[in-house]
Amino acid sequence: MKAVLQENKIIGTSSPEEAIFTGAAAAGYSKRIAVGRNGQSRAAEMALCSGIISSGSDVILLGKCMETELFFASRLTGCDLCLYIKEEPLMKIEVRAKGGLPLDCEANHFINEALKERSMPEIFSDEGTITDGQGFREVYKQHIEGLISKECPYSIKLSRTPGTNKLHFPENDGEELVIQLSSDGTKASVYAESCGFLSYEKLIFICCMDLFENGKDVGLPFEFPFSADNFAAKYGCKVHRYFSCSDGYSDDRGRKLAREQNFTLDGLFLALRFIDIITRKGVRLKDVPSMVPDFYVTKKFIELDKDRVEGILNHWEGSSTPGGTTFAKNENRVVMQPSSSGKGLWVQIESRSMETAAELCGRIEEKLKNDEF
Repeated sequence: MKAVLQENKIIGTSSPEEAIFTGAAAAGYSKRIAVGRNGQSRAAEMALCSGIISSGSDVILLGKCMETELFFASRLTGCDLCLYIKEEPLMKIEVRAKGGLPLDCEANHFINEALKERSMPEIFSDEGTITDGQGFREVYKQHIEGLISKECPYSIKLSRTPGTNKLHFPENDGEELVIQLSSDGTKASVYAESCGFLSYEKLIFICCMDLFENGKDVGLPFEFPFSADNFAAKYGCKVHRYFSCSDGYSDDRGRKLAREQNFTLDGLFLALRFIDIITRKGVRLKDVPSMVPDFYVTKKFIELDKDRVEGILNHWEGSSTPGGTTFAKNENRVVMQPSSSGKGLWVQIESRSMETAAELCGRIEEKLKNDEF
């Protein structure tokens, strides 16, 4: 299967040859690239790096690492691209911009066109270099551990996530607080007996609130609940959105803030930042839900013809962005985003009621499939 870039993932790289093509395509866009992997095998890593350096670009190689460690290293070393190899039944390479941000449209188009050409790189006299970047993993570890003070009243535990077992936090007899990370490490939730689960969104809201109280704006993903905008307005601040496929200019502010804040790009950083904030403020875990907006979100993929997708998005042209289309229905918010393959729409409903969100999502799905929308 030939390699293709979809939704920030290069798939079809099951052979070393495809990995070389992928490296060459990435090198055409960026002269400095951070590379890491989640598995034991180095075959794809070596082929990918060969394609990069043979095309004249430099590699910062972290080896086996967490994806967020790669993002961290990319910021420190000025890498415009992060390539993370995932060993799955069909190998995938996650592709992100510096710091872990989604690629913009220009990068998507450039790399996809280069993948289509499938040109084997030649060895130039000014070929690129490989730098051992494993030391950045220790820097990341120190950075993360330094987020929690010795006065932290909680006994922090991490769910079983590869790479996190080497992290150490102050030991005490306080309430056990368990951090659960998403498979890629970019999102987190927190669990404690006194409060149950605190979702990713709630952790984000607390981190945002801390910035709002200091008069600072925030950068959030386009699809993050829009109740954040009203929450920001109460403090006289703004939410700047960044898109999953940016046009390269309209979300510059959101992307810049997201990279500086880091809590929407690194789940472990988010969770520890949250713990630090509530510790400083003396907030009890059980009181956190009452401090943030109350909302429910339902999200579903609806398969549609490409022409139908374009027609629906054009119908809402006045409220369209590179991230999709959003509009309000009563007190509910609807977000529609096209899939990168063009084979359908992601529909996300935000409401104050779980039942309302699910019901509205069902009605919209029915109208879309019956061509009534």
